[in-house]
Formats: sequence, C-alpha cells, structure tokens
Amino acid sequence: MNRADFGFAVLSFFFKCGYKADVASFNTPINGYILQDNTANAVKLFLRLMKDEDIIPNEVTYETIINGLCKLENTTMAIQLVRSMQIWNFKPNVVIYSTIIGSLCKDGNIDDAFSFLSEMREWDVMPNVVTYNSWLMACANWVNGRTPQDCWET
Repeated sequence: MNRADFGFAVLSFFFKCGYKADVASFNTPINGYILQDNTANAVKLFLRLMKDEDIIPNEVTYETIINGLCKLENTTMAIQLVRSMQIWNFKPNVVIYSTIIGSLCKDGNIDDAFSFLSEMREWDVMPNVVTYNSWLMACANWVNGRTPQDCWET
C-alpha cells in the first residue's frame, strides 16, 4: 500500500500489547520509507536504532538503507555506512558491494568502483552477475563515448 505510517500504527499496537520488536519489525518500515522515496526518514529510523542499541541491524537493514541512499545518488553516505559496518566487524555481502559498485559506475566513478571490487575480493566476497553487469555497462559507455548517465537513463 506504500503507507509507512500505517506500518508504524501497527508497530505501536504491538508495543501496547506487550510484544517485543525484533530487527525484522523495523526492516519493514525502513523499506516502506525507501519505497515512498522518503529515504531521509528511513535513515533517521536506522540511526535511532543504532543509537538506542536495542535492536541490532542485520544484512537486510543495511542492504535496504544502502540501496535507498544509492537511489538518491548519495553514494558517499552509502560508502560511509559500509565503512561503519566494517568498523563493527559486520562483513558487507555481495548485494551491498554490488549496490555500491553499480551506483559508482552509474555516477562515472569507475576508479572508486574498481577499488570496491578489489576490496570485495579482499573480504572474500565473490562478485556476481549484478556486479559484473555494472562493470559491463560502464565499459560499454566508455567505448561508445557516452557518459554513464546517458546509458542509465535510456
């Protein structure tokens, strides 16, 4: 329904009934915010979870936030989030790396994307078809003299 506000109403009802929320209870409204193009509120909720330390984010939480940030072309903040994951010894997975690499390629930051591909291998995370498709798109753009933005918009 794309109504994150309804989701929070249901979540409030759960709390009133004495149920304890888990990380999945918050992944859903975070994703709802992303789907509504309200990544700012998704990030606020995520940061609140991190601050309160009651609920520890999981891979899905990170994937959702990073995807939303990249869709908003805020790859820099997404990269900062990946760096914070590593500080907490939380290993980024292939989905997270591929999202960042795809966003960097789309933005024309091929050198940074290549660095992330190298880092991905250092962390023993194997690239997948999504990762390589991002690279192929970026390389095809260079060969045809088009900017990455030109091809991603068509």
